[in-house]
Amino acid sequence: MVNSLLNPGAITSILGEIVSWDFRGHSHKESEVRDALRVSGMPVELCPDFKPRNAFKRAIQELKDERVIRMFSEDKLTVQFQFTRESKDERQINYAKEAIITLDKATGDVTCTERPDLAASAKVKLDEKMSARTPSDLHRVIERYMEERKGDLFLIRSAGGCYFVPNNHKDASDRIDSFCSLLGAEYRRFPIAAGMGGEKSVKESIGEGIEKTLAEYQQIATEFDPLAQRQCKMANLIEKVKLVKLKLEAYGLLLNESKSRLAEKTAEVEGIIRQKVLVATSQPKADEPKSDEPKAEVTTETETAQPETVEGNVAA
Repeated sequence: MVNSLLNPGAITSILGEIVSWDFRGHSHKESEVRDALRVSGMPVELCPDFKPRNAFKRAIQELKDERVIRMFSEDKLTVQFQFTRESKDERQINYAKEAIITLDKATGDVTCTERPDLAASAKVKLDEKMSARTPSDLHRVIERYMEERKGDLFLIRSAGGCYFVPNNHKDASDRIDSFCSLLGAEYRRFPIAAGMGGEKSVKESIGEGIEKTLAEYQQIATEFDPLAQRQCKMANLIEKVKLVKLKLEAYGLLLNESKSRLAEKTAEVEGIIRQKVLVATSQPKADEPKSDEPKAEVTTETETAQPETVEGNVAA
């Protein structure tokens, strides 16, 4: 159990755990991944169907031996790729067109009048990729699961691969553990106890994670063009910033003095968003008559539920 060590009497509380997973060398069928999700109590929607267009891009990687494959054209129904044979002689590198293959984006049918055999080979590869899930796909399943649960994975290595999971998300970590085990992958967990010297690292990991998230949101808000882009993008960003504010309250005791600095950064990002929203809402629509009535006030402030507090006395 995560909440016990060799000497449980010496532990007052668990701050969380360091986790890592390894799917290298693992490739599973879509049905296997969904079964593992279902048994582990995770939504099967975390492993969605591949679109033929995306799967075909993976498939053609295995058909590039001595050839160049480039997208030629695309419309709502189909996408075409040109296959070009590459060869080299004593004087130069030569390129000769082989064929143009057409993919039906809805059905996954692959056709080619010039080289039916090439189309058949591409179709075999496409069918393989439609059902296969790579280690990268499985990694994204875990990240999506934590994101959709409003859970937290805080990087503890700049190169990635290891994360700190606060103890209030232990149930999610248990499910991920089960998911990895069912697929034969490693999921390693190392509990971090309060009072054992790990508080400083926990504080830094959470603070750096939240700061990185705020920097990403600030860039999105700064680059947003209220006159050219859809306002729903800002609406989504507002909700994400609200979630950051909840996290600051939940991890306040762990963050200690870092909380006020991060709160100021959050307010700065909110200010940028508010300005962009005001510009967007002040522009009349093309078919909207001008009115002397005042516009409703736009604000990013809403009442939020009290977050679950993660306790811990963190040293500076």
